[in-house]
Amino acid sequence: MDNAKSLIETSSMPSRQESVLPTEIAIPTERTLSFIQDWNARDLRTNLDLLEERREMAAAHEAINKQRIARYYDKRVRLITYAVGDLVWRDNQESRIEDTGKLGPNWEGPYRVIGISKTRTYKLVELNGKTIKRTWPTALK
Repeated sequence: MDNAKSLIETSSMPSRQESVLPTEIAIPTERTLSFIQDWNARDLRTNLDLLEERREMAAAHEAINKQRIARYYDKRVRLITYAVGDLVWRDNQESRIEDTGKLGPNWEGPYRVIGISKTRTYKLVELNGKTIKRTWPTALK
């Protein structure tokens, strides 16, 4: 019973200690009989020491999974490039010129590509010759 009493004292504190059920106090079980306070404290310190290593392993697994997902996604992405002089449509959501609501057009244009930057953004001009002020990413069709 002395062993069960020490378990009660440690389990009443809000810590990482294991709690004991009331029936295990009255009737000793293998778990309460084999409990040794010093071993428990040593095991808790060991687990605390290994915690940083487990975090590093989890971070490494997360990085591997992110790379795997990126490769899966990149296999299925089609890169669309336009040449100077191509006619394109611009995404109406991207331009935010007019909010026509849910039933409005999704695309606006056509526009002509007049320049391409190194970052694959496009300089556009309307068919009547009016230049669009900013460059546009591949939100074109």
